[in-house]
This record gives sequence, C-alpha cells and structure tokens, in this order.
Amino acid sequence: MIQKENIYLIGDAATQVKATTGGGIIPSLKAAHTLCNCIIKNEDYNKEFKKHSGRELLLHLKLRNILNKFSDKDYDYLLELMDQKKIKNILKKYSRDKPIPLVLNILLKEPRFLLFSKFALQ
Repeated sequence: MIQKENIYLIGDAATQVKATTGGGIIPSLKAAHTLCNCIIKNEDYNKEFKKHSGRELLLHLKLRNILNKFSDKDYDYLLELMDQKKIKNILKKYSRDKPIPLVLNILLKEPRFLLFSKFALQ
C-alpha cells in the first residue's frame, strides 16, 4: 500500500525501483506524475499507480527472479549472445525502460535467447 488517507509513499520507500537494474529515478518520476494527478483529481493513488506502472515493475521483478537462477555459465552465454552487432543495434534503438518491445525485438533477431525461458518455468 502506497497511500493511506492523505499519506503517500513514493520512490524507494514505495519499492518503486526496477529490480533488474536497481534504477529508481524514472519509476519515481512516473509515480510523482501519477500522484500529482491523483491529488488533483481525488483518485486512488494505489490503484492508479498499479494501472500506470505496476505491471512494468512487476515484469522487472520477474526478470530479476529469472536472472537469480543463472549460473556463471548461463551469464557467459547471455553475454556472448548480447555481444552480437544485431543485438547491440536493438539495444540502441529500444529503451530498457520499456522491456516488452525490447525483449520481443531481441527474440525476433536472435531466437537462441529462448533457451533462457527454461528459467521462467522453474
């Protein structure tokens, strides 16, 4: 819960950080924007934050849980795949703040990344 009556949490205090990178500036700015709109419109900040940013942060948490299962060998292979020019071009084009288009485009260019899906099923 990030809102109780007229008390609000934002940023690290509200766990609004990307679990994959530890980054919190962008999620905090988005949350501040959402909170501002909620105060002006008298809306529920808990509900609106989940609607606007909750899924994205949950996806980062799920990715972090998958990465935590990797062995050193798995990370080495991941880095080998990531070192390809075609993947580097995708990384330049798509923001990691929007992981869904980034991941979809990477998978289209390099299907071997699907080998890591086994970690999502464990």
